[in-house]
Amino acid sequence: MTRLTDEQVIDDFQHIIGQTYSQAILHEVQQESGRPVRAGHYGTTDYCPERINLEMDDQDAITGITFG
Repeated sequence: MTRLTDEQVIDDFQHIIGQTYSQAILHEVQQESGRPVRAGHYGTTDYCPERINLEMDDQDAITGITFG
């Protein structure tokens, strides 16, 4: 499986911004990006540059994509 670059991830997954988080979205991003994915409202000291972070609001709508 090809691992997408950060730029490719941003381009390929813009369509999920504003959608309500679901396991199906998590699975889609993991499968299509070839990268680990984490979703939630928390920070960590466990920096992992290849990880995709799905940022969410209080209603679980995806508000952004970050890395680390």
